[in-house]
Amino acid sequence: MEARIIVEKLHIVVQPGRSLTRSMYLQLLGELPQVIWKGLIFQNQARPKATFTLWLCLHGKMLTTERLNKWGMNVDPTCVLCRSYFEDKDHLFTECSYGNQVWNRLLNWIGQPFITPQSWTQHLEWSLTHGKGKSAQARIFRMLNAEIVHAIWNERNTRIS
Repeated sequence: MEARIIVEKLHIVVQPGRSLTRSMYLQLLGELPQVIWKGLIFQNQARPKATFTLWLCLHGKMLTTERLNKWGMNVDPTCVLCRSYFEDKDHLFTECSYGNQVWNRLLNWIGQPFITPQSWTQHLEWSLTHGKGKSAQARIFRMLNAEIVHAIWNERNTRIS
């Protein structure tokens, strides 16, 4: 009974077809901007751990040696996959010779040409373009994109340990 008084004070507008709880939740949530890469994560048929790895990468939360060094940890900054450049997200997924070989081989396997991107932003735009839609080719591309990111990250972690 007291909850009704509180709800009335909050001036919650209950939209037709929605429950009071959902209306309250949406009002408390507010207007949040949508991320551009949501199409690569949602409705992705990749394994959950591959999708989660892609999610970490898109959020910039992967523990690359660059991030670890920024935190003050003493870690060798050289990429363990190619042994020639400093390891960061841009390098691992767009500049690294090992990563580019993986991308090139698997995308050629599905008949998708791979153009080596210059930065992570360019790679993300390219991925969004090829993964857009509900076609079988777009679904396969989204799944393969997540699996490739996971495979590169997994190989990197395997070589470190």
